Amino acid sequence: MDVIEFLRAKGLLDADAEASAKPLTGGYWNAVSRVRADGVDWVCKVFAEEPPLTMFPILPDDEARALQVLRGLRVAPEFVDYFPAADDHASVLVYEWVEGAQWEHGTAQVAEVFRRQHAVEVAGFREVPIESEGMLAYGDRMAASVDTEEATALLALRPTRAVGPCAHRVLLHTDAGTGNFIVGDDGPRLIDWQCPALG
Repeated sequence: MDVIEFLRAKGLLDADAEASAKPLTGGYWNAVSRVRADGVDWVCKVFAEEPPLTMFPILPDDEARALQVLRGLRVAPEFVDYFPAADDHASVLVYEWVEGAQWEHGTAQVAEVFRRQHAVEVAGFREVPIESEGMLAYGDRMAASVDTEEATALLALRPTRAVGPCAHRVLLHTDAGTGNFIVGDDGPRLIDWQCPALG
């Protein structure tokens, strides 16, 4: 997909505006580009079809909704626009570029991001297990889908102690590793919200 032409057709970029799109690396499935034009510095994500059983499903509608819910909270990139899949294109999400570097230190800043994120009251996202039995059952299904020595070794380490459910569900990123925290002038932001959940 020519993302510049797509954004022009959708009215986000002027037809005669000079613009560029640079593909970004780091993701595994979706085609992601940085789009720049006069007054514009965006990420444009063109979603791939969801792969089979995975811990990180591709949920375009949910990612767009999460960015809208978190708008202005300094948790996620700022939402620009979203175009659900249609006959002539895959789902496309546009949000503000987050300038900064990958997070390496400063756990207090990250804890503050989580505090703001988890304070949001929201419903309607998929629910993930909130007790050990459900989490382990999900892990069992994932391991069973891969016939490797590593999966067998992992199952041998399966915990046996049960932990009860949490008191309440909160909005989760579900892939909040260091690679998805970008630290800019106003602190860290969590990027790549392709599979949010309540858990």
